[in-house]
Amino acid sequence: MPEFTYRAANHRGKISQGRIQALNTKDLELKLTRMGLWLIDARSDGHQDLRIFHRRVISRKLLILFCIHMEQLLKAGTSIPDALNELRLSIPHPRFRDVMAAISEDIQGGKGLSEAMFPYPEIFPNIFSSLVKVGEKTGKLVYIFRALANNLKWEDELAARGVQAVRYPLVVGVVVMALFFFLMIFLAPRLMEFIPKMGGEIPFYTLVLFAVSRFVVQWWWLMIVLPVGLFFGIGVGLRLHPELDEWIGRMWLRTWFVGPLIQKFFLVRFTTNFTLMYRSGVSVLDSLVILSGLTNNKALVRLINRVHDRVAEGQSVSAALSEEGLLSPPLPRLLEAGEANGQLDHAMENVGYFLEREVRETIDNLQSMVEPVLTLVMGMLLGWVILSVFGPIYETISHVRF
Repeated sequence: MPEFTYRAANHRGKISQGRIQALNTKDLELKLTRMGLWLIDARSDGHQDLRIFHRRVISRKLLILFCIHMEQLLKAGTSIPDALNELRLSIPHPRFRDVMAAISEDIQGGKGLSEAMFPYPEIFPNIFSSLVKVGEKTGKLVYIFRALANNLKWEDELAARGVQAVRYPLVVGVVVMALFFFLMIFLAPRLMEFIPKMGGEIPFYTLVLFAVSRFVVQWWWLMIVLPVGLFFGIGVGLRLHPELDEWIGRMWLRTWFVGPLIQKFFLVRFTTNFTLMYRSGVSVLDSLVILSGLTNNKALVRLINRVHDRVAEGQSVSAALSEEGLLSPPLPRLLEAGEANGQLDHAMENVGYFLEREVRETIDNLQSMVEPVLTLVMGMLLGWVILSVFGPIYETISHVRF
């Protein structure tokens, strides 16, 4: 269904603009009329590329706010369309307001809330709309929104810790690279003109400094073009050979320190969301199908799909996860005990707790380790340059007889 960019006016003459999905202009005009707006003009975007542009604009915090508002309003007895309209008026984000208006219009047209959410996977992931669908069927929509809000809060907190762990080394790394380029491009060439004039033998470490400086001065553009070209080259390769995506995913998982952290972070999200879906009444097989969309790493998606196939053939969830190498001892035994007692959700919740602790400890260890390592790297770089500069000067002065 195409999207239209429109301008419309309400009964007071106030003009507003936004975007909304509609079959055609007549359908758009009808939807706006039901919203109390009169169409002035509209332009069709023609395709869905606009969604891709806005995919990362809707933050997790905005989705948390949506869940909290929906829980409170539905608990107070407000109808779903009225709750959505109140949200549309209280949230300043233009894209989210348009989506709320479109969902409210679809609900008034006879669709359910989850069915109206499905056309917007960039805002409401598949697991989100699936849980809302379960809540509609069981009459536990208030509980579903409360659980979704709590789950999203936890994910946002864990993601914030990960960003915090990466931010410091990234900033220091940029400073180190800027210092390196400054020394190699501006300082070292002047030393290359000055030091040979003093006479005497130039030390090896000073010759290395001069060689590195000549390379950076001559090929600095290659050091910029190469990463950019590699990035776009991988993008083209993924389009021509989709199987390359899974190979890259496996390489990431095999990377020292980064791979285990990616897998543990995914497993924490997997166990937490599995617990939520299982308690909401979603079957194990359906949960595994939906949870495979939690990550963009195709290697992890393939692993979850194999777990699904094993469970479909009669294996237990604990055995399938263990045989695919996703859980390390003693977590499979903990999960197996929960399955035997008919408390799979509690067992999965406990597994998620231990995995979360491992992720937090890993992030804390990373933060405590990165600072001294980067300080050491910066000190070694400066020490090398200072030694390369003052070494020949000291050598020359030591041979001077007064």
